[in-house]
Amino acid sequence: MKHLCLNCEKADMVRELRDVTVQARGFSAVVPRVDGWFCPNCGEIEFLRKGDGERYDVALRGLAA
Repeated sequence: MKHLCLNCEKADMVRELRDVTVQARGFSAVVPRVDGWFCPNCGEIEFLRKGDGERYDVALRGLAA
């Protein structure tokens, strides 16, 4: 079943479990094992598992601090 990206509306998203790299202010961190829909065109992520979005946010805030 197709899952159109709601951000760019140009690509079918891919359902995967993957390590995601977040970047801010020249630094990066890896958030392991994120379950979600990933857009191959714009990089948008739709988080599926409870807590994955929060882990991503914590990593991003840590880099920005």
